[in-house]
Amino acid sequence: MRSAPDRVDGAYRRVLALGREPTAARSGAAAANRIRFEAEGTLALKLVTGPHASATPLLLGTFRALHGQVPLAVITAAGDDGPLRAAGARVRASSGAPRAVDARAVARALDDGFVPSGGLLVVGCPHDPAGSPAGDVGEAATVLVVSVDGDPERTLPPPTLLDEADVVVVDTGLGRARQDALLDRLLVRIRQRRGDVPMLLASALADRGLASWLEWLKRASRRPRRVA
Repeated sequence: MRSAPDRVDGAYRRVLALGREPTAARSGAAAANRIRFEAEGTLALKLVTGPHASATPLLLGTFRALHGQVPLAVITAAGDDGPLRAAGARVRASSGAPRAVDARAVARALDDGFVPSGGLLVVGCPHDPAGSPAGDVGEAATVLVVSVDGDPERTLPPPTLLDEADVVVVDTGLGRARQDALLDRLLVRIRQRRGDVPMLLASALADRGLASWLEWLKRASRRPRRVA
């Protein structure tokens, strides 16, 4: 008969193995998704938001600008999807708790034909107050949306999100004078935390406010693998 410490050690190893199985399954699904996206010419982006930020204005402006040019789809974990549908995108709301969109949910969307070939897929992950990374879903790039809204220390993304981001899109809103001062402070703080990350200023509320973002999308679509 095994001793008590041996039994405890064996149970602990089984618990660890059970914990690794879902992680391995998600990693395998993400890798398979990435292969399918590349084969079908689909640009898949994971969109995460910083504190007090909303990705909806950026998505609406993007879909309105690209409607009729490329197929558009979004998988989101939360929020009102009616305006996104009206902007011309296919929309799927993930069931379950917030941040429930994972690689396996994206794989199911690929399997049932929801994701358009040769188009743009956005996988939206809402802000996690703990600042945890959203996890790999097979995306070509992770886009972090940051808001200029109040004290930059409140809207500054945690280091974990900045480390995950391939590009930071700063929503400048209406660009009023007070926001300009806040924007300067926010950009400095982001550079202090991660000086190498590309940053784009964008606003769906201003003329040509999405020009730099749309140009980035055009470049990214030419190379649907992970981009920097």
